[in-house]
Amino acid sequence: MSYKSKDLLRNNAGEPIPQSWSDSIGDFVPTKIDDRLADIERTQQQILDKLNGTINTDFSGNVNIENAHIDNTPENPLYTQLTGSNVELIEHRIVESRNTNNLWIGNRDYEELRSIFGIDVSQYKKINMLIINRTERPILLTRLYYGTQFDMGESNTRILCPLGNLPINDNDFLFIGANIFNEHSDLKDFFNIPLPYFVFHLFRGTEEVMGDGEIEFKLFGLK
Repeated sequence: MSYKSKDLLRNNAGEPIPQSWSDSIGDFVPTKIDDRLADIERTQQQILDKLNGTINTDFSGNVNIENAHIDNTPENPLYTQLTGSNVELIEHRIVESRNTNNLWIGNRDYEELRSIFGIDVSQYKKINMLIINRTERPILLTRLYYGTQFDMGESNTRILCPLGNLPINDNDFLFIGANIFNEHSDLKDFFNIPLPYFVFHLFRGTEEVMGDGEIEFKLFGLK
């Protein structure tokens, strides 16, 4: 039976969940988050395998690229420009969800903006982010902040980069950044680092606060 005659799978809130079409079953089936994260890692590895140069890679740690280059051509859907770059894992943390509508994540997690401290990104030119929502409810990535000092409180200079409201459904993830070519590519300039310290903001946006669970993130730096 054609997929056009089948309804999408939805959660209790009526929102579509991650899914794919199964020819053998003849219906949509849920897509496991671990499978989709594995696809991201495979895509990253495919990009690296296509680079010309000496490459040593460990996705959980560092990706070292020497004299690497890929042509920017439509024939290569995995193209990128990483010549002479190092891609490194700056930060990998698991944050416990809180009963709040707002969560700012820097060197630790905060519920208020007036007193926050940033992650040091001063050694990098660009960043990419992977955010995994393992809570009971959807959340939104709304803003990035860059600051001149580790103390990024209201009294110190900082830049706000509004992303709009980028949804991350429960048991889902968002992969976004300076060289992530997907539906959010128009926001990639916000991931070019203007100042040495970095914070991002997650928002629930409803009367219901963030659900129980964890939020995991990986912050990658490109030199």
